[in-house]
Amino acid sequence: FAYDYEDGKNYAPDILKAIVPFLKEFQATVYIEPGRSIIASSGSLVTSVLYRKEVHGKIYIVVDAGMNDFLRAAFYNAGHRVVNVSRSNGKKVKADIVGPLCEPGDVLRRDAEIEEPQKGDILILKDTGAYGYSMSSNYNTRPRIKELIRLKSGDIKLIRENETIFDILRHEVIPSFQGKGSPGFIIKNVVNLRKFPDPFAERVNQALFGEKIFILKEFDGWFLVRKDYDNYTGWVRKQYVCEGDLDGEEYYVSVPFTEVFDENGQRKSLLPFMSRVVGEEEDKKVWFNYHDNKVYVNIDKLVKPEHLTYTSKDQIVDEFKKFIGIPYLWGGLSPFGFDCSGLVQTVFRRFGIYLPRDTSQQISSGEPVKLENISQLDLLFFPGHVGVCLGNGLFIHSSTKNNGVYIESLSGEWLKNLKSIRRVIP
Repeated sequence: FAYDYEDGKNYAPDILKAIVPFLKEFQATVYIEPGRSIIASSGSLVTSVLYRKEVHGKIYIVVDAGMNDFLRAAFYNAGHRVVNVSRSNGKKVKADIVGPLCEPGDVLRRDAEIEEPQKGDILILKDTGAYGYSMSSNYNTRPRIKELIRLKSGDIKLIRENETIFDILRHEVIPSFQGKGSPGFIIKNVVNLRKFPDPFAERVNQALFGEKIFILKEFDGWFLVRKDYDNYTGWVRKQYVCEGDLDGEEYYVSVPFTEVFDENGQRKSLLPFMSRVVGEEEDKKVWFNYHDNKVYVNIDKLVKPEHLTYTSKDQIVDEFKKFIGIPYLWGGLSPFGFDCSGLVQTVFRRFGIYLPRDTSQQISSGEPVKLENISQLDLLFFPGHVGVCLGNGLFIHSSTKNNGVYIESLSGEWLKNLKSIRRVIP
Protein backbone atom coordinates (compact mmCIF):
# COMPACT_ATOMS: atom_id res chain seq x y z
CA PHE A 1 0.00 0.00 0.00
CA ALA A 2 1.04 3.55 -0.63
CA TYR A 3 2.62 5.65 2.08
CA ASP A 4 3.03 9.41 1.79
CA TYR A 5 6.50 10.26 3.04
CA GLU A 6 5.73 13.98 2.72
CA ASP A 7 2.94 14.07 5.28
CA GLY A 8 3.45 10.70 6.97
CA LYS A 9 -0.04 9.52 6.14
CA ASN A 10 -0.86 5.84 5.70
CA TYR A 11 -3.52 5.54 3.01
CA ALA A 12 -4.24 1.84 3.52
CA PRO A 13 -7.40 2.35 5.67
CA ASP A 14 -8.83 4.89 3.23
CA ILE A 15 -8.21 2.61 0.25
CA LEU A 16 -9.86 -0.34 1.97
CA LYS A 17 -12.91 1.71 2.92
CA ALA A 18 -13.28 2.77 -0.70
CA ILE A 19 -13.00 -0.64 -2.37
CA VAL A 20 -14.60 -3.06 0.10
CA PRO A 21 -18.23 -2.00 -0.65
CA PHE A 22 -17.72 -2.72 -4.36
CA LEU A 23 -16.29 -6.16 -3.64
CA LYS A 24 -19.06 -7.36 -1.34
CA GLU A 25 -21.41 -8.24 -4.19
CA PHE A 26 -18.74 -10.55 -5.63
CA GLN A 27 -18.24 -12.30 -2.28
CA ALA A 28 -14.55 -11.91 -2.99
CA THR A 29 -11.73 -12.70 -0.61
CA VAL A 30 -9.37 -9.74 -0.33
CA TYR A 31 -5.68 -10.36 0.25
CA ILE A 32 -3.68 -7.37 1.44
CA GLU A 33 0.06 -6.90 1.09
CA PRO A 34 0.70 -3.94 3.39
CA GLY A 35 4.22 -3.33 2.14
CA ARG A 36 6.02 -0.33 3.57
CA SER A 37 2.88 1.15 5.08
CA ILE A 38 3.05 -1.20 8.04
CA ILE A 39 6.55 -0.20 9.18
CA ALA A 40 7.44 3.09 7.48
CA SER A 41 6.56 5.20 10.50
CA SER A 42 8.37 2.90 12.91
CA GLY A 43 11.81 4.42 12.36
CA SER A 44 13.63 7.71 11.95
CA LEU A 45 17.19 8.65 11.05
CA VAL A 46 18.87 11.03 13.49
CA THR A 47 21.80 13.05 12.19
CA SER A 48 23.71 16.21 13.06
CA VAL A 49 24.71 19.18 10.93
CA LEU A 50 28.39 19.42 10.01
CA TYR A 51 28.26 22.67 8.05
CA ARG A 52 26.28 24.73 5.58
CA LYS A 53 27.38 25.86 2.15
CA GLU A 54 25.80 27.89 -0.62
CA VAL A 55 26.59 27.42 -4.31
CA HIS A 56 24.99 29.65 -6.98
CA GLY A 57 22.19 30.55 -4.61
CA LYS A 58 21.49 26.91 -3.67
CA ILE A 59 21.75 26.02 0.02
CA TYR A 60 23.27 22.69 1.04
CA ILE A 61 23.14 21.39 4.60
CA VAL A 62 25.88 18.78 5.07
CA VAL A 63 25.13 16.23 7.79
CA ASP A 64 27.08 13.30 9.22
CA ALA A 65 24.68 10.65 7.86
CA GLY A 66 25.17 9.59 4.26
CA MET A 67 23.73 7.49 1.47
CA ASN A 68 25.26 4.39 3.02
CA ASP A 69 23.02 4.96 6.07
CA PHE A 70 19.83 5.62 4.07
CA LEU A 71 19.63 4.69 0.39
CA ARG A 72 16.03 5.46 -0.47
CA ALA A 73 16.57 9.08 -1.43
CA ALA A 74 19.47 8.11 -3.70
CA PHE A 75 17.43 5.36 -5.35
CA TYR A 76 14.06 7.07 -5.76
CA ASN A 77 14.62 10.78 -5.10
CA ALA A 78 12.22 10.28 -2.19
CA GLY A 79 10.97 13.24 -0.20
CA HIS A 80 11.06 12.22 3.45
CA ARG A 81 10.12 14.86 5.99
CA VAL A 82 13.05 16.52 7.75
CA VAL A 83 12.67 18.19 11.14
CA ASN A 84 15.23 20.39 12.89
CA VAL A 85 14.63 19.44 16.51
CA SER A 86 17.23 21.96 17.68
CA ARG A 87 15.12 24.92 16.49
CA SER A 88 11.42 25.69 16.29
CA ASN A 89 9.40 28.60 14.96
CA GLY A 90 12.52 30.07 13.42
CA LYS A 91 13.31 31.30 9.94
CA LYS A 92 12.81 28.57 7.36
CA VAL A 93 15.00 27.95 4.34
CA LYS A 94 14.78 25.63 1.37
CA ALA A 95 17.86 23.43 1.23
CA ASP A 96 19.19 20.08 0.08
CA ILE A 97 20.15 17.82 2.99
CA VAL A 98 23.28 15.99 1.85
CA GLY A 99 25.83 13.58 3.29
CA PRO A 100 29.63 13.89 3.55
CA LEU A 101 30.52 11.40 0.81
CA CYS A 102 30.88 13.91 -2.02
CA GLU A 103 28.84 11.74 -4.39
CA PRO A 104 26.03 12.95 -6.70
CA GLY A 105 23.67 10.48 -5.04
CA ASP A 106 24.64 11.36 -1.48
CA VAL A 107 21.39 13.24 -0.85
CA LEU A 108 18.96 12.55 1.99
CA ARG A 109 16.32 15.11 0.94
CA ARG A 110 16.11 17.68 -1.85
CA ASP A 111 14.42 21.06 -1.40
CA ALA A 112 13.52 20.50 2.23
CA GLU A 113 11.78 23.43 3.94
CA ILE A 114 13.36 23.49 7.36
CA GLU A 115 14.18 25.84 10.23
CA GLU A 116 17.54 27.23 9.19
CA PRO A 117 20.11 24.77 10.57
CA GLN A 118 23.39 25.68 12.21
CA LYS A 119 26.44 23.53 12.85
CA GLY A 120 25.66 20.94 15.53
CA ASP A 121 21.88 21.04 15.09
CA ILE A 122 20.07 17.70 15.26
CA LEU A 123 17.92 16.80 12.27
CA ILE A 124 15.47 13.91 12.06
CA LEU A 125 14.60 12.25 8.76
CA LYS A 126 11.15 10.82 9.37
CA ASP A 127 9.52 7.53 8.35
CA THR A 128 12.64 5.51 7.58
CA GLY A 129 11.40 2.31 9.23
CA ALA A 130 11.23 0.40 5.94
CA TYR A 131 14.75 1.36 4.91
CA GLY A 132 16.84 1.38 8.04
CA TYR A 133 19.75 -0.82 9.05
CA SER A 134 18.73 -3.61 6.68
CA MET A 135 19.55 -1.44 3.65
CA SER A 136 22.57 0.32 5.09
CA SER A 137 26.06 -0.59 3.96
CA ASN A 138 29.78 0.02 4.42
CA TYR A 139 30.02 2.01 1.20
CA ASN A 140 33.30 3.93 1.08
CA THR A 141 34.39 1.98 4.20
CA ARG A 142 31.96 3.92 6.39
CA PRO A 143 30.97 2.13 9.61
CA ARG A 144 27.24 1.67 10.06
CA ILE A 145 25.54 3.71 12.76
CA LYS A 146 23.98 2.56 16.01
CA GLU A 147 20.31 1.63 16.42
CA LEU A 148 18.14 2.71 19.33
CA ILE A 149 14.61 1.71 20.28
CA ARG A 150 12.06 3.76 22.18
CA LEU A 151 9.87 1.68 24.45
CA LYS A 152 6.24 2.42 25.29
CA SER A 153 7.46 3.61 28.68
CA GLY A 154 9.47 6.31 26.93
CA ASP A 155 12.80 4.72 27.78
CA ILE A 156 15.37 4.56 24.98
CA LYS A 157 17.51 1.43 24.73
CA LEU A 158 20.53 0.59 22.60
CA ILE A 159 19.92 -2.42 20.34
CA ARG A 160 22.98 -2.22 18.10
CA GLU A 161 26.35 -0.57 18.71
CA ASN A 162 28.10 1.76 16.29
CA GLU A 163 30.41 -0.15 13.99
CA THR A 164 34.05 0.84 14.01
CA ILE A 165 36.64 0.80 11.28
CA PHE A 166 38.11 -2.26 13.01
CA ASP A 167 34.81 -4.13 12.62
CA ILE A 168 35.17 -3.66 8.87
CA LEU A 169 38.88 -4.34 8.52
CA ARG A 170 38.86 -7.48 10.66
CA HIS A 171 37.25 -9.39 7.78
CA GLU A 172 40.21 -8.74 5.51
CA VAL A 173 42.37 -11.77 4.79
CA ILE A 174 45.94 -11.18 3.69
CA PRO A 175 46.92 -13.50 0.82
CA SER A 176 50.11 -15.49 1.25
CA PHE A 177 51.89 -13.48 -1.43
CA GLN A 178 51.83 -10.42 0.83
CA GLY A 179 54.82 -11.40 2.91
CA LYS A 180 55.82 -14.63 4.56
CA GLY A 181 54.92 -13.56 8.08
CA SER A 182 56.65 -14.38 11.36
CA PRO A 183 57.07 -18.05 12.39
CA GLY A 184 55.06 -19.76 15.08
CA PHE A 185 53.59 -23.13 16.06
CA ILE A 186 50.38 -24.51 17.57
CA ILE A 187 50.35 -25.39 21.29
CA LYS A 188 46.92 -27.09 21.56
CA ASN A 189 46.11 -30.58 20.29
CA VAL A 190 43.65 -29.23 17.70
CA VAL A 191 42.67 -25.62 16.98
CA ASN A 192 40.03 -24.26 14.65
CA LEU A 193 40.91 -21.88 11.85
CA ARG A 194 38.05 -19.41 11.46
CA LYS A 195 37.06 -17.40 8.41
CA PHE A 196 36.96 -14.24 10.54
CA PRO A 197 38.35 -13.38 14.01
CA ASP A 198 35.12 -14.42 15.69
CA PRO A 199 34.38 -17.62 17.66
CA PHE A 200 31.09 -17.98 15.77
CA ALA A 201 32.63 -17.51 12.31
CA GLU A 202 32.83 -20.45 9.93
CA ARG A 203 35.42 -23.11 10.73
CA VAL A 204 37.38 -23.31 7.47
CA ASN A 205 40.19 -25.62 8.61
CA GLN A 206 42.12 -26.85 11.62
CA ALA A 207 45.74 -26.96 12.75
CA LEU A 208 47.33 -29.65 14.91
CA PHE A 209 49.68 -29.60 17.86
CA GLY A 210 53.21 -28.47 16.96
CA GLU A 211 52.21 -27.49 13.44
CA LYS A 212 54.32 -24.78 11.83
CA ILE A 213 52.45 -21.62 10.92
CA PHE A 214 53.30 -18.08 9.89
CA ILE A 215 51.64 -15.14 11.63
CA LEU A 216 50.38 -12.57 9.14
CA LYS A 217 48.26 -10.26 11.27
CA GLU A 218 46.99 -9.70 14.81
CA PHE A 219 43.56 -8.42 15.75
CA ASP A 220 41.67 -8.35 19.04
CA GLY A 221 43.18 -11.52 20.54
CA TRP A 222 43.40 -13.38 17.23
CA PHE A 223 46.18 -14.20 14.77
CA LEU A 224 45.68 -14.51 11.05
CA VAL A 225 47.98 -17.42 10.24
CA ARG A 226 49.18 -19.27 7.18
CA LYS A 227 49.84 -22.98 7.53
CA ASP A 228 53.32 -23.99 6.46
CA TYR A 229 52.67 -27.13 4.43
CA ASP A 230 49.68 -26.02 2.33
CA ASN A 231 49.60 -22.19 2.66
CA TYR A 232 46.03 -22.25 3.99
CA THR A 233 45.05 -19.10 5.91
CA GLY A 234 42.60 -18.58 8.75
CA TRP A 235 42.11 -16.90 12.11
CA VAL A 236 43.29 -18.64 15.30
CA ARG A 237 42.96 -17.49 18.89
CA LYS A 238 46.26 -15.96 19.96
CA GLN A 239 46.42 -18.10 23.12
CA TYR A 240 46.87 -21.26 21.03
CA VAL A 241 49.94 -20.00 19.19
CA CYS A 242 53.55 -19.71 20.34
CA GLU A 243 55.77 -17.39 18.35
CA GLY A 244 59.11 -18.67 17.10
CA ASP A 245 60.03 -22.28 16.35
CA LEU A 246 61.14 -25.40 18.19
CA ASP A 247 64.58 -26.98 18.56
CA GLY A 248 65.11 -30.73 18.59
CA GLU A 249 64.31 -33.88 16.68
CA GLU A 250 61.08 -33.75 14.70
CA TYR A 251 58.45 -36.51 14.82
CA TYR A 252 54.83 -36.99 13.73
CA VAL A 253 52.11 -38.97 15.48
CA SER A 254 51.52 -42.10 13.36
CA VAL A 255 48.50 -43.56 15.19
CA PRO A 256 44.96 -42.12 15.44
CA PHE A 257 45.66 -40.86 18.98
CA THR A 258 48.56 -41.05 21.39
CA GLU A 259 48.73 -40.15 25.05
CA VAL A 260 51.05 -37.53 26.51
CA PHE A 261 52.49 -38.31 29.96
CA ASP A 262 54.30 -36.19 32.53
CA GLU A 263 57.38 -37.24 34.49
CA ASN A 264 55.17 -39.08 37.00
CA GLY A 265 53.44 -41.08 34.31
CA GLN A 266 50.21 -39.09 34.60
CA ARG A 267 48.33 -38.48 31.37
CA LYS A 268 48.38 -34.79 30.43
CA SER A 269 46.84 -34.72 26.97
CA LEU A 270 45.92 -36.64 23.84
CA LEU A 271 47.58 -35.85 20.51
CA PRO A 272 45.85 -36.75 17.24
CA PHE A 273 47.24 -38.29 14.07
CA MET A 274 49.90 -36.17 12.31
CA SER A 275 50.54 -33.87 15.26
CA ARG A 276 54.13 -32.62 15.25
CA VAL A 277 56.35 -33.35 18.24
CA VAL A 278 59.78 -31.76 18.58
CA GLY A 279 61.98 -33.05 21.38
CA GLU A 280 64.72 -35.45 22.44
CA GLU A 281 64.63 -39.25 22.46
CA GLU A 282 65.53 -41.05 25.66
CA ASP A 283 64.74 -44.64 26.65
CA LYS A 284 62.16 -45.16 23.87
CA LYS A 285 60.40 -41.92 24.77
CA VAL A 286 60.43 -38.52 23.12
CA TRP A 287 60.53 -35.76 25.72
CA PHE A 288 59.31 -32.26 24.95
CA ASN A 289 57.88 -29.15 26.56
CA TYR A 290 54.12 -28.92 26.93
CA HIS A 291 52.71 -25.79 28.57
CA ASP A 292 55.88 -25.40 30.66
CA ASN A 293 55.80 -29.05 31.73
CA LYS A 294 58.26 -31.74 30.72
CA VAL A 295 56.26 -34.51 29.07
CA TYR A 296 56.80 -37.48 26.79
CA VAL A 297 55.21 -39.63 24.10
CA ASN A 298 56.21 -43.24 23.53
CA ILE A 299 58.40 -43.38 20.45
CA ASP A 300 56.53 -46.32 18.92
CA LYS A 301 53.60 -43.94 18.36
CA LEU A 302 55.72 -41.57 16.31
CA VAL A 303 57.45 -41.47 12.94
CA LYS A 304 60.30 -39.27 11.73
CA PRO A 305 59.78 -37.02 8.68
CA GLU A 306 62.05 -39.16 6.52
CA HIS A 307 59.74 -42.11 7.19
CA LEU A 308 56.62 -40.37 5.89
CA THR A 309 56.67 -42.83 2.99
CA TYR A 310 54.90 -45.95 1.78
CA THR A 311 55.91 -49.30 0.31
CA SER A 312 52.57 -50.26 -1.25
CA LYS A 313 49.14 -48.87 -1.99
CA ASP A 314 47.64 -51.41 0.40
CA GLN A 315 49.53 -49.71 3.23
CA ILE A 316 47.72 -46.43 2.50
CA VAL A 317 44.36 -48.20 2.11
CA ASP A 318 44.83 -49.80 5.54
CA GLU A 319 45.57 -46.36 7.00
CA PHE A 320 42.32 -44.94 5.64
CA LYS A 321 40.39 -47.85 7.15
CA LYS A 322 41.71 -47.01 10.64
CA PHE A 323 39.42 -43.97 10.64
CA ILE A 324 36.14 -45.72 9.84
CA GLY A 325 33.53 -44.42 12.27
CA ILE A 326 35.28 -41.11 12.98
CA PRO A 327 32.54 -38.41 13.01
CA TYR A 328 32.08 -35.84 10.27
CA LEU A 329 33.16 -32.30 11.13
CA TRP A 330 33.03 -29.36 8.73
CA GLY A 331 36.60 -28.08 8.45
CA GLY A 332 37.82 -31.07 10.46
CA LEU A 333 41.37 -32.34 9.98
CA SER A 334 41.85 -34.90 12.75
CA PRO A 335 40.40 -38.10 14.25
CA PHE A 336 38.31 -35.84 16.48
CA GLY A 337 36.36 -35.20 13.27
CA PHE A 338 37.12 -35.10 9.54
CA ASP A 339 35.43 -33.45 6.62
CA CYS A 340 35.80 -35.13 3.23
CA SER A 341 38.85 -33.25 1.96
CA GLY A 342 40.44 -33.14 5.42
CA LEU A 343 40.45 -36.95 5.59
CA VAL A 344 42.00 -37.18 2.13
CA GLN A 345 44.69 -34.58 2.78
CA THR A 346 45.70 -35.86 6.22
CA VAL A 347 46.02 -39.56 5.35
CA PHE A 348 47.96 -38.90 2.16
CA ARG A 349 50.27 -36.51 4.04
CA ARG A 350 51.17 -39.37 6.40
CA PHE A 351 52.86 -40.99 3.37
CA GLY A 352 54.59 -37.89 2.02
CA ILE A 353 51.91 -37.07 -0.55
CA TYR A 354 50.95 -33.42 -0.14
CA LEU A 355 47.55 -32.39 -1.47
CA PRO A 356 45.72 -29.07 -1.21
CA ARG A 357 43.18 -28.67 1.58
CA ASP A 358 39.82 -28.11 -0.12
CA THR A 359 37.89 -30.28 -2.57
CA SER A 360 37.82 -27.40 -5.06
CA GLN A 361 41.65 -27.43 -5.00
CA GLN A 362 42.19 -31.19 -4.85
CA ILE A 363 40.24 -31.70 -8.07
CA SER A 364 43.20 -30.18 -9.94
CA SER A 365 45.72 -32.56 -8.35
CA GLY A 366 47.35 -35.41 -10.25
CA GLU A 367 46.17 -36.60 -13.64
CA PRO A 368 42.65 -37.25 -14.99
CA VAL A 369 41.54 -40.87 -15.26
CA LYS A 370 38.67 -42.47 -17.17
CA LEU A 371 36.17 -44.59 -15.25
CA GLU A 372 37.19 -47.78 -17.05
CA ASN A 373 40.78 -47.22 -15.88
CA ILE A 374 39.99 -46.47 -12.24
CA SER A 375 42.50 -47.79 -9.72
CA GLN A 376 43.10 -48.06 -6.00
CA LEU A 377 43.64 -44.67 -4.25
CA ASP A 378 42.33 -42.58 -7.16
CA LEU A 379 40.46 -39.51 -5.94
CA LEU A 380 36.73 -39.54 -6.72
CA PHE A 381 35.00 -36.19 -7.07
CA PHE A 382 31.29 -35.55 -6.71
CA PRO A 383 29.54 -32.17 -6.48
CA GLY A 384 31.29 -30.47 -3.54
CA HIS A 385 32.64 -33.77 -2.25
CA VAL A 386 35.64 -36.10 -2.52
CA GLY A 387 36.34 -39.74 -1.68
CA VAL A 388 39.12 -42.28 -2.28
CA CYS A 389 38.85 -45.46 -4.34
CA LEU A 390 39.68 -48.63 -2.37
CA GLY A 391 39.31 -50.99 -5.30
CA ASN A 392 36.71 -53.69 -5.97
CA GLY A 393 34.01 -51.06 -6.57
CA LEU A 394 34.34 -49.49 -3.11
CA PHE A 395 35.41 -46.07 -1.88
CA ILE A 396 35.95 -44.42 1.50
CA HIS A 397 34.91 -40.90 2.44
CA SER A 398 33.73 -38.69 5.29
CA SER A 399 30.18 -37.56 4.70
CA THR A 400 27.25 -35.95 6.47
CA LYS A 401 25.03 -38.73 5.09
CA ASN A 402 26.23 -41.24 7.69
CA ASN A 403 27.84 -38.57 9.85
CA GLY A 404 31.38 -39.77 9.49
CA VAL A 405 33.96 -41.90 7.74
CA TYR A 406 32.67 -45.06 6.09
CA ILE A 407 33.06 -47.33 3.06
CA GLU A 408 30.48 -47.33 0.31
CA SER A 409 29.85 -48.90 -3.05
CA LEU A 410 30.61 -46.76 -6.08
CA SER A 411 27.23 -47.44 -7.65
CA GLY A 412 23.73 -46.01 -7.91
CA GLU A 413 23.51 -42.29 -7.16
CA TRP A 414 27.21 -42.10 -6.30
CA LEU A 415 28.21 -43.41 -9.70
CA LYS A 416 25.62 -41.22 -11.40
CA ASN A 417 27.00 -38.11 -9.66
CA LEU A 418 30.69 -38.94 -10.19
CA LYS A 419 32.17 -35.87 -11.90
CA SER A 420 35.89 -36.52 -12.04
CA ILE A 421 38.61 -39.05 -11.20
CA ARG A 422 42.18 -37.94 -10.45
CA ARG A 423 45.27 -40.07 -9.93
CA VAL A 424 47.81 -38.75 -7.43
CA ILE A 425 49.80 -42.00 -7.06
CA PRO A 426 51.09 -43.52 -10.35
